[in-house]
Amino acid sequence: GWFGPAMLEGVSEQVRAAYLGLAVLVFVGLSGVVFHGLLERALKPVVALTDHFVRMRAGDLNPRLPEEGPDEMQHLSRTFNDMMEELELQIREITEEKYAAERGRQYLQEQVEACQRFKDLADAAPVGVVLADADLNIVYQNSMSEAGFLQLSVHLPWNTEVVVGRPLPFICPDEE
Repeated sequence: GWFGPAMLEGVSEQVRAAYLGLAVLVFVGLSGVVFHGLLERALKPVVALTDHFVRMRAGDLNPRLPEEGPDEMQHLSRTFNDMMEELELQIREITEEKYAAERGRQYLQEQVEACQRFKDLADAAPVGVVLADADLNIVYQNSMSEAGFLQLSVHLPWNTEVVVGRPLPFICPDEE
């Protein structure tokens, strides 16, 4: 106040420059601190969003953004949170479908193994076995059946070497 100009009159030009430099340095430092605080406050939602994206990329699908700040950031947070919920739902559905497909694959594998056991049993049977489908077409015959038909070939009017694929009534006709 009152004594400032009087004190400055007695001070040399070098000291004045030092005080002025010091004042500028303090002003720039304080301005930098205030600017840093404002910038940090303004960028905090963006940094939080970036952190959430990094966590998502690492496999964590649980992050939710707080819906705070300016309207644009609130809208962005809501959209992000909705997207995360939809993504979790899709992942859950895909996982359930994967498990269902695996159960179906295991069931089919068991059926194939059961069919193979039946085929092995029919192949090892000491009697002739001939199987037909629902349309009465022969789909299987074991080696004993082949041997039996070959032995009877002189008495049968058809080629006994080709049985699979023929209709069952062809080898066992109904006599009228």
